Amino acid sequence: MGDRVLVGGLRVEVKGLGEAVNHGHSGVGGAGFTPPARCTTPHVSVEQVTAAFLDAVDHLLVSRDQVDELVDKAVRAELDTTDLYIKADQVFALVGAAAEAIDQLISRNARVAQDQSEYQRRFDKPTSEHAALLDEYHQLLAQISDLENRQAAYRYYKEQLAILDPASIEFTPYLWRTLVDHAEVGTDDTITFTFRDGAKQTQHIGK
Repeated sequence: MGDRVLVGGLRVEVKGLGEAVNHGHSGVGGAGFTPPARCTTPHVSVEQVTAAFLDAVDHLLVSRDQVDELVDKAVRAELDTTDLYIKADQVFALVGAAAEAIDQLISRNARVAQDQSEYQRRFDKPTSEHAALLDEYHQLLAQISDLENRQAAYRYYKEQLAILDPASIEFTPYLWRTLVDHAEVGTDDTITFTFRDGAKQTQHIGK
């Protein structure tokens, strides 16, 4: 995978970057972009990318009179959140148990005179465990949220793909975001589109 650049607001990835190339967030060929010496990065215009995109979509539609059931099942399995929800519930229960242990220690310390250095040692362990478990729980929630967003994008992708007419497709950034997961520009004057179901289509960039 190469560096990500913007072409007219569209995210593409460039493979085979030359030495010391640093595009930052500049649009390719846009204001503020200064190619460094010995840059071998492919340079593409919005027109080239959009033309290649429309050709790729046309190929996709022609080859997909009906949705490949195996591909659909594979994508849905990849985006499934069932196991993550189970894991999140288990971790949340452990978070609660750790919090209860901390509360019991605090309550006992308030009622019974104890060696405070020993109390602190016993207090630090569940506190550390609670913090680690809580962090793990939040990470699981973030993973679930990401997968659910991708599920929604995939469902919408399928809906829009089903109603697209190859004879009347026009480019819009909205259509790009709906259909494309990402695109890669190669050093061989090609651009490869990866659609939201994992399908790939490589197009030569018109000059």
